[in-house]
Amino acid sequence: MIAKIFLSIGVLLAIAFIVLVIIQVRNEQEVERIWRSLESSPAENRFTKDMVAELPAPVQRYFLHSIALGTPLASSVSLEMSGSFRMAQDKPWIPMRAKQITSALKGFVWKAVIGSGLFNFMGADWNGTKKSSKLCSIMITGIYAINESRSSSDRDFL
Repeated sequence: MIAKIFLSIGVLLAIAFIVLVIIQVRNEQEVERIWRSLESSPAENRFTKDMVAELPAPVQRYFLHSIALGTPLASSVSLEMSGSFRMAQDKPWIPMRAKQITSALKGFVWKAVIGSGLFNFMGADWNGTKKSSKLCSIMITGIYAINESRSSSDRDFL
C-alpha cells in the first residue's frame, strides 16, 4: 500500500515537472518570437543635414561632427548588462545579467536573470507587437517554482 502511495506521488511529481517544463519552453519561445520581430535589417534611412536643421546650432554642430553624412541609421539596438541587484534596502546585493532589445516605433524586450547557483529569479518584460506583458518566474535549479504573466493594465507588477 505504501509503495502505491509513493509511486502515485512520484507520478504526480513527474507530471508536474513535465507541465512546468512545457510552460517554460512556451514562455521562452514567446519572448524569442517577440525579440526576433524587433530585430531589424540594415537601415534604409541615412543621416542628412535636414534631420538636424531645426535643432539649436550647438546641437546641430554636435550631430554633424559625430555622425558622418550618409551614415545608415539604426532602427534597433541590442544591449547586454551585468551588475548587482538588491530586492530591498536591508537585503544583500546579488548578481544580475540581462539582455535588452529596443526598436524604434516597435517596442522592446528585457530579459533578466537575477541571482546565481540554486536560486534564480528570471523575468522578461516587453512592449511591442500590439501588446505588452511582463513575465516573472522564480526558478530553483532550473525549474519554475512561480510563473506569473500580466498584461500592461496590471500596474503593480515587477
